[in-house]
Amino acid sequence: MTKLYRSLAQRSFKKNGQTYLPFVLVAVMMLSFSIILHDLAFNSAYKGVAYMTTLQMILQMGYYVLQIFNFLFLYYTYSYLLGMRSKELALYQVLGLSKKNLLAVITWENIYLFFFIISLGALLGSLGNYLVQGLFFRFTGIKEEIPWTIQGESYSINGLSYLILFVILEVRALVRIFKQNPLSYLKESKRRQTSKVLKGVYTLLGILCLGIGYFIALEITDPVSSILFFLIAALFVILGTYCFFLGILEIILKFLQGRESFYYEKNRMTAISGLLFRLRDQAMGLGSITILMVAVLVLLSCALSLNQSLEALVDSSVPLDLVYKTSYPEKITQGDSFDSLFAPSQVVLERNKDKVKEVIQLRAINGNIDLNHPEKGFSQVDWNENSIYVKILPQGEVNKLLHTSYDLKDGEALVLGREPGLREDLDLSFLGIHRQEKEVNEDLGNFYDLKQTDLFQKLLFLVVNESSFRDLTSQVREASLTTISHISLKNKEDAELLKGELLKAGKDHEKDFTSFVNSRREVEEDGRGLYGGLTFTGLSLGIIFLVALGATIYYKQLTEGYQDQKAFTIYRRVGMDEETVKRSIQTQVSLIFFLPVALSWIHMAFAYQLLSRMMRLLNVGNDLIYLKSTLLVLALVFILYYIWYKITGVVYYRLLGQKNKGLLS
Repeated sequence: MTKLYRSLAQRSFKKNGQTYLPFVLVAVMMLSFSIILHDLAFNSAYKGVAYMTTLQMILQMGYYVLQIFNFLFLYYTYSYLLGMRSKELALYQVLGLSKKNLLAVITWENIYLFFFIISLGALLGSLGNYLVQGLFFRFTGIKEEIPWTIQGESYSINGLSYLILFVILEVRALVRIFKQNPLSYLKESKRRQTSKVLKGVYTLLGILCLGIGYFIALEITDPVSSILFFLIAALFVILGTYCFFLGILEIILKFLQGRESFYYEKNRMTAISGLLFRLRDQAMGLGSITILMVAVLVLLSCALSLNQSLEALVDSSVPLDLVYKTSYPEKITQGDSFDSLFAPSQVVLERNKDKVKEVIQLRAINGNIDLNHPEKGFSQVDWNENSIYVKILPQGEVNKLLHTSYDLKDGEALVLGREPGLREDLDLSFLGIHRQEKEVNEDLGNFYDLKQTDLFQKLLFLVVNESSFRDLTSQVREASLTTISHISLKNKEDAELLKGELLKAGKDHEKDFTSFVNSRREVEEDGRGLYGGLTFTGLSLGIIFLVALGATIYYKQLTEGYQDQKAFTIYRRVGMDEETVKRSIQTQVSLIFFLPVALSWIHMAFAYQLLSRMMRLLNVGNDLIYLKSTLLVLALVFILYYIWYKITGVVYYRLLGQKNKGLLS
């Protein structure tokens, strides 16, 4: 009997080759990449490599996401394959195979699948590791020589996870075989009708979930909270998307069907009735395609914008070659002065004046203002939604930085800020300021180190003349003094030498004030490591999802091809001419195929604002970078989607029969 089971299993692969092939290819690709990603994320050989501690944490997150998706997608696809074989499994039983015999055949199929996928996946993982490792090191700027062989643990852990997966798939097959009888198998290929009550539930739930998800995406303005709320909104939108195809879309089509003047036109009637016919079985598949497409768009757009934002990150941290910051803690006390803060760095810079090209020295008075009680002035209130962080700057230094010619008088101030909700009526009388001019400027943040501050609370620059600035320095107490020295060097190689001397100078005065020094090269290397790791992980997962999207589309075309054979035969029998049938098919297929594209673009439009705030947490402060990246990814994915639509469409039309061979033209 074992020989018979094996023979039937082998025959099944030959017969169902075009349905099993995408499942096998995706499983092999996911396994090979899982092996490579696990090695990068957990291999102890990388521990001594610069930045790899942080990068391995990022890769580990990516690995776990991949494993969850891997399990869900392969389980869903395998269940779909069993469903497609319903008639075949029923016929086996009609011909005399018992459920136990049928399970034995399925078991041998799974054994063959498991060993083929494991063998090919491990082989491709070994061969592809050198290429992927090279790409990863290129993204992150790592130059160390590391052996490219994969540790055995990566093979064993991923092999074990696939063994567990196939055991679960075997249980899934067992439940399906023993739960249903041959008659139910034979009937399963018929399209199911959803009850009106359930349709109404899906519609209401879909409207509610999409409404909540979109509302969250539009209303959350705090970048720190954006990650958590993005996940919450995503869950609502995922559920709402499935409900859209299960209920909302069918309600819309039913409404159009009920309008006699609109519906009873030859092309519209066949298109609408055909769409309703398709939706009964294709709703879940269309929902999955939409969700996968949104995942691809989000991952690739974020990865691309991160890759383009390294220069912005470096400019916002160290505009020149070195930056040296000093600050008195918390609030001004007697004896505090800017000269005392500048003194240690002045000594170092004077000693190395032959190496220094330019020094930009900046002063600022910093403090929080409670917006509920601005008349109280600067206070030690913790930052919150009702507080605003203010930096008072002297106009001479601002004019030099921005190449402007502000000429303010005593009692006047220029308010500069990037906060959209800038308070026009902010009372500054406690500073002796009675006239304010409002102006927005993007460039101050780089030199005054305010990019990160602006993420967490409202922020204003307040520019006053030198006389007012000196008076405020002596009058304001619940604030702090800060100096920032931006240093440009004649030879970039001297940066580390000067950095060491500035660090020592700061340490010698650590009892008096805090100090910090950083070099452009160091920030660039750290940023390349962090951004490169995130970009690599995002691109990798995005490509995996894109391949899974392609497989889902392929299976959808197969399903529709098999199920529509009878439908279009009936069209001809009732007297439809060839041209009308062609138009009807093209209209229905095009609408069904591009509905997920339209809905995914709508999702991205609502999510854009929330995603751009999330990207600001990673210093993608320029919204234009993320906008360009998003538009580029939208265009690229649409082109790939359209090409795949054309390719898989050939399979669909081939299944309809040779008479329909020209329907794609």
